[in-house]
Amino acid sequence: MHQESWLPVVVVFLLATASSSIGPQKSPAVGDLTELTDEPVYREKEMKRLIDELGSERFEERERATKELSKLGKSALPNLKEAAKSRDPEVRQRALLLIQRISAADMEKELARLRGTWRVVSLVRDGVESTAAELKQWPLLTIKGSDFYWGETGQGPSGTIISIDPTKNPKTIEYNSGGAIYLGIFEIDGDTFKDCLITGYKDLPKEFTAKQGSGHQLMIHKRVM
Repeated sequence: MHQESWLPVVVVFLLATASSSIGPQKSPAVGDLTELTDEPVYREKEMKRLIDELGSERFEERERATKELSKLGKSALPNLKEAAKSRDPEVRQRALLLIQRISAADMEKELARLRGTWRVVSLVRDGVESTAAELKQWPLLTIKGSDFYWGETGQGPSGTIISIDPTKNPKTIEYNSGGAIYLGIFEIDGDTFKDCLITGYKDLPKEFTAKQGSGHQLMIHKRVM
């Protein structure tokens, strides 16, 4: 057989073989949407359902939703923080407890970085900056666990770090000192620790400044030990 005569036969054979090995294209069945599911949308819907069930009339559903959200961990935090603002007291309480539970490990890491003794090197209150002479009069700040006190002997003002949210940017912190509440943002960079606070449950500072009229206090500390 001449080359010109067998070449078309070979081509036809190869095409037929390829067609049979590939097989017909299969269209997904109406009920089979596994490959078509939008995963982020699905997860968001599932998260919303679990949040809604925190306020279910059935105790079993509330407990199950709480356990499922706890398993989701940090990915559930944005939704839980919104749920913490809910008008439903059951939803609000369970959301707050879940936030504390999920954030506990990260809060402990931040507390570990804060522990030690610090010296105040800069202080600005409502636009007024302390002088070098005034800063020398400030006692040392010691943080042990979640407790803190001013003064080397511990006889000065004292209090507790109530909460830390390391998921925020900047990170947030809440102090209780003698019954007074201080809310703010903080940052640790090596041996430098700074916080910007406001007294009471008011809007948190957005940046590390204490301009006149803001009511903010910006304090910078250097680690002593």
